[in-house]
Amino acid sequence: MPNCPRVSPLDFYGSFLQVTSEEVPALNEVWSSCRDFTKLMRSDIFPKIADRLGLRCYSRDYYTLDGIFYAETDTNHFPSGTTYAKFISVALEHENNPVGTAVEMNKLQLFNSPLKVLITYPSNDDHGKELLDSYTEIVTEADAFDDIATLRRQLVIFGFQGESPRWQGFAYVQRSFTGVE
Repeated sequence: MPNCPRVSPLDFYGSFLQVTSEEVPALNEVWSSCRDFTKLMRSDIFPKIADRLGLRCYSRDYYTLDGIFYAETDTNHFPSGTTYAKFISVALEHENNPVGTAVEMNKLQLFNSPLKVLITYPSNDDHGKELLDSYTEIVTEADAFDDIATLRRQLVIFGFQGESPRWQGFAYVQRSFTGVE
């Protein structure tokens, strides 16, 4: 069995908050540029979170995912210099425009990973609630083995622009998303 570290939604969210709090000036500088903001998240924020969690980060497209955290690569079956994770510990999707996030949440359901994370930016708290209701339906309908709340966990992080970015985390528990503190 491969080394398959499991990251809880709370652990990921705590590491996310620590890293983003250290990067407030950089985040504020690129917040309005989707391209630059995504680049910062993938090339700087994600690797720092992975490091805090004791994992490696692949922050380019990985089978259509925006990034993954993993512990080991499979060098037995694949040539050196390529990244084929033995096990995806965290599957990541980052979407600047929340309009397309139902597709991203659906895509996350296709991956067998102990934690799936979607990060997006609703226009306000009410819009965030609408998104969570939609995500709940998607995850609940995809839960073929009734184990998503316990084995293949889900985390949604909403970001809101301000003098200092405001973040809200929500974990899927008992067929709904609940706030993570």
